Amino acid sequence: MTKDSFGNSNRYSFKNPLGLSVELHEDEITGEQNKDDLSNGKTLQKAPIGRLFYLNKPEVPFLLLGAIAASVHGVIFPLFGILMSGVIKAFYEPPDKLRKDSSFWALISVVLGFASFIAIPGEYLLFGIAGGKLIERVRTLSFQNIVHQEVAWFDNPSNSR
Repeated sequence: MTKDSFGNSNRYSFKNPLGLSVELHEDEITGEQNKDDLSNGKTLQKAPIGRLFYLNKPEVPFLLLGAIAASVHGVIFPLFGILMSGVIKAFYEPPDKLRKDSSFWALISVVLGFASFIAIPGEYLLFGIAGGKLIERVRTLSFQNIVHQEVAWFDNPSNSR
């Protein structure tokens, strides 16, 4: 499916997931995309990020635990590099010391693997829970605001997209 299969127009309209009216235009020559604001001359205001932090306040324990899991996840690969240098150094030891050191480094590798097995899914799970609850809270507030509008608000064409 090519760009020409949609017709001779180079104008494509996309539906914004939040239901806001934004049209996306692509320039034929440069291939750049330009966004137009609402057709009635209103410009959209960005939501303050502080309000999102306030809405995510009940999930602070999940976010803190997720940050700890993320920091453990970030430390594992540098530790693995240090581990590898110790393993390579152990190969230059006498055979009896090599056997002892190799079992030690193998145990350290298993511990790092177990830490990865716990930290990475924990990070994704905890941040996923916090993000899911934030999305649920924002959608609930949006729905409540739409439901509590006056009937005339729904007659405005810019609100029905």
